[in-house]
Amino acid sequence: MVESVKKICTIGAIIFTNLVDLGTTTILFCHGNDCYKYYTNDVYGYQFGTSIFDLWVFSLFRVSLLLGTCVAIIYSPQSSIERIQKVQYRTTIILIAVAMWTVTLVKLLVHSDSNTDFQKPWFWSIFGFTLLCTIMFYTQWVILGNIAPPQSRLAKINKTDPERQPLLGNSTSTHIDDVSPNNNDEKKVKESFSAVGRLLSMSKKDWFILLPAFIFLCVAAVSEIFVPFYTGKVIDGIAIEKDKEKFTSAIVTMSLLSVASSIAAGLRGGLFKVAKARLDIRIRNSLFSSLLHQEVAFFDTVRTGDMTSRLTSDTSTMTLALGTNTNIFLRNLVKAIGVCIFMFKLSWRLSMVTFIGLPIITAVSAVYGDYYEKLSKQVQESLAKANEVAEETCSSIKTVRSFANEMNEIDRYADKLKVTFKIRLKEAITYAGYVWNNKLFALGLVVATLYYGGHLVIDDVITGGTLVSFILYQSGAWCCN
Repeated sequence: MVESVKKICTIGAIIFTNLVDLGTTTILFCHGNDCYKYYTNDVYGYQFGTSIFDLWVFSLFRVSLLLGTCVAIIYSPQSSIERIQKVQYRTTIILIAVAMWTVTLVKLLVHSDSNTDFQKPWFWSIFGFTLLCTIMFYTQWVILGNIAPPQSRLAKINKTDPERQPLLGNSTSTHIDDVSPNNNDEKKVKESFSAVGRLLSMSKKDWFILLPAFIFLCVAAVSEIFVPFYTGKVIDGIAIEKDKEKFTSAIVTMSLLSVASSIAAGLRGGLFKVAKARLDIRIRNSLFSSLLHQEVAFFDTVRTGDMTSRLTSDTSTMTLALGTNTNIFLRNLVKAIGVCIFMFKLSWRLSMVTFIGLPIITAVSAVYGDYYEKLSKQVQESLAKANEVAEETCSSIKTVRSFANEMNEIDRYADKLKVTFKIRLKEAITYAGYVWNNKLFALGLVVATLYYGGHLVIDDVITGGTLVSFILYQSGAWCCN
């Protein structure tokens, strides 16, 4: 009963959200007053660089698709959710969301150059709201795919139609397995989070070391972030303004920032090493104490080598993983935030170009990832079949020898391995295609940034040094990704 109420509330919330999407977009499209006037002007006098009718159509399309999906789930939950969960449907939704995101940002850049309403609040509101709803569009699709069909209704169908009971029973079982998270995986995730939480709680005693380490980490990251900014200042001082004092001041500032970053990075690394060493000793003492408090029978069943291995290699692996991953995560997080701030500070228009390309790269990676995962499962299945042949042959080796059938069994095993090789060949081609597309889109993003940045430099919107600084930030952000 509780699950059914949750499902109804979820579908109701999605329906309400989509009605808000369409209503808000319509109000913003009409600027809050004359709907007929703006509708006719944008439809009959449509121009990509001045009309925003596309954004209203995007909203209508999103709402129609999601509301239709909600109605389908209400009337036919099992078959509808099974369709939503299919990879091809998920891929299609990703591509639709990326297409809407890309067109919206391109229109924003084009409108910023030609539209006189650029400074008005409704202009930014409708573009920002469209981007937000595009993200919510995919999120709501995922939520709908995680709604399990009401089991009571399926049971009722099974009872009323005995002939279809086996088929529905199998389908329902398979569906529930697909919708519900795997119990083993969920247990492993919970155990992992629990282990990390316990390790972090054991590190509380080292707060007086970790706090200054985090401060030095922020200082080092922020100092590195400023370097591309002052690189642009140097180029402006040399090539644009030809001001010796300006570029000298920028170089001195860069030097000081580099020195500060180096010192802070060294102190950060040293303090994290000390904290990691203290945690390692604490874990070893705790483990050894736990071993000594075990029952005597425990030492009869567990080998001494296993216990010493836990005390040596496993504890080192735990502390190394926690210390290194925490250090890298915090450093990259601070740098990512700083890079985004500086990119928008230098040029929000060039930042929009970057945000046009990144979702495309992410979508391509998701599509390739799904297909590669499918191929990996096929490889495991084909190897399992080959192992079945080998196990069957080895278990009945006397029969095989008595009929002199060794070559036939070898050929049968080889045929199974040929299937595996064909699938792995597909894996190799898929990986090559992924790398090719990834590099191509990355190069296209740089070229687009240079082209549009050159346009902004020629129009005196930004300087050449600003463009160089932005390219350096963009390249750094791409390397971090």
